[in-house]
Amino acid sequence: MKKTACLLICAFAVLILFPMTARADIGPKPSVVVDFDGLDTHTYYATLLSRQRTTGPYSAPGRDGAYLHYNKDDEDYGIFLKFTEYEDADGYYFLQFFSDCTQTHRFSWTYYPPREFKILLYFPETDSFVVSDKYER
Repeated sequence: MKKTACLLICAFAVLILFPMTARADIGPKPSVVVDFDGLDTHTYYATLLSRQRTTGPYSAPGRDGAYLHYNKDDEDYGIFLKFTEYEDADGYYFLQFFSDCTQTHRFSWTYYPPREFKILLYFPETDSFVVSDKYER
């Protein structure tokens, strides 16, 4: 009994002398979710073009091909290259994040989406793009 009491007192003393701080990242975060209608018969990919070259972990590819988030072994590398080749008339940037929306008809950018953006769709069957007007989240 003495041994158990001594052990509990020592454990309590350690907790008091060396407190641990718990930190959490809480609260709602900005996100952008886009639902598409009328594209049921098409294969298409979506992304957001950003007015800024970077947001959170996402950034535009370097001018010399540096900082690429995809490589030749990735399944959608060809689609990635199409998005990198797109030149926006207003100078908005592709930040190397895109999704195949063919099945879900929804695009979600839930971690640090651009504040000002355009929606860019790529249709591989016709090798064509459709770009929206400017939006703010």
